Amino acid sequence: MTPSKMDLVIAKRFGLGIRPEAATGERPDVRRLISDEIARGAHLPAVDGLLDTPATIDLVTKLKRAKASSISDMGRADEEQNPVVPTLAPNEIYRREAAVHFEAASSSRLGFAERIVWFWTNHFSVATGKSMLLKALAGVFEREVIRRHAFGRFSDLLIAAETHPAMLLYLDNQSSTGPASPTGARRGAGLNENLAREILELHTLGVHGGYSQSDVTSFAKVISGWTVGGLTTSKKSTVPSGFIFDVRRHEPGPQTILGKIYARPGIEQGLAILVDLAAHRSTARFIATKLARYFVADHPPESLIRELEQVFLETGGDLRHVYTALAASAAAITPPFDGIIGQEEFVVSCYRAFDVAPSTPLLLRYLMELGHPLWNPPG
Repeated sequence: MTPSKMDLVIAKRFGLGIRPEAATGERPDVRRLISDEIARGAHLPAVDGLLDTPATIDLVTKLKRAKASSISDMGRADEEQNPVVPTLAPNEIYRREAAVHFEAASSSRLGFAERIVWFWTNHFSVATGKSMLLKALAGVFEREVIRRHAFGRFSDLLIAAETHPAMLLYLDNQSSTGPASPTGARRGAGLNENLAREILELHTLGVHGGYSQSDVTSFAKVISGWTVGGLTTSKKSTVPSGFIFDVRRHEPGPQTILGKIYARPGIEQGLAILVDLAAHRSTARFIATKLARYFVADHPPESLIRELEQVFLETGGDLRHVYTALAASAAAITPPFDGIIGQEEFVVSCYRAFDVAPSTPLLLRYLMELGHPLWNPPG
């Protein structure tokens, strides 16, 4: 039995379209497919050749060190002075991660879990164009942070995203220094507000979520010292690669955010704020609105937004419950069906519709030509 028109609508709204094999045999239960993917999540099987975050940082740093040494030693006869250049370059790391990304979307029976991954990767966006290290880390960030937490609690996803080296590097927090910190007092203040502002404006409360500029500055002081280890090209460095908390750069003392005083010392101060932001009503509404727009309509009904917001608050940000409420809502099958799909949804859906194996080089090129380069938002 062929899929009904409503099956096709739901499959396109919530997934990447029904694959050709669904056009024959028993009619697919699209809502059951969504439920199955919510239960399973977006975890990938082990894939050979993929690096974790510390290994990626180590490799790219060694590559920079080797190139720098090669330039400085140019003309020397003694080649042993130069370290061996790693054979796996950032571009190749990026392509391997992209291949896994496209294969997961292509092979999924419906694609709802993959659409969720894309939603959160966009929500917590980083840009490969900023540096070669970020180009290498962007896919790792999606695999280690987004896939791992996209079907859990929002607070866990938020903390994982904001403490990942890709996010810290993208928003320049690796060098943010509290004015009254030991390093700040010695060298002068070097506070960077980028990450604090993005967390409040784009990751949690939303631009109209009720925060002020003083909240941004105080929050930036709280997360000063949240940095990335392993970036130095010096062979003498013993700092481990990955997220580290550098107390020498951290602004000491209590800070007030949204009218609440946070006096915990060290990294716990920032983690406590992230937990509170994740549970805030403005955050619930902001996330509910974005999900409704992404899956249902560019102008979703207010009733749907309120329903998702309430589920978010009642379950402590349990995203599986929010997705379930979204897929089960009457709005999911209510016209008009006028939402504009994104470039990646369009291209990958075409591959799926014709049952063509994904070609990573072609997909990367198509997305670039459509103004949607993978993991590199232009704005």
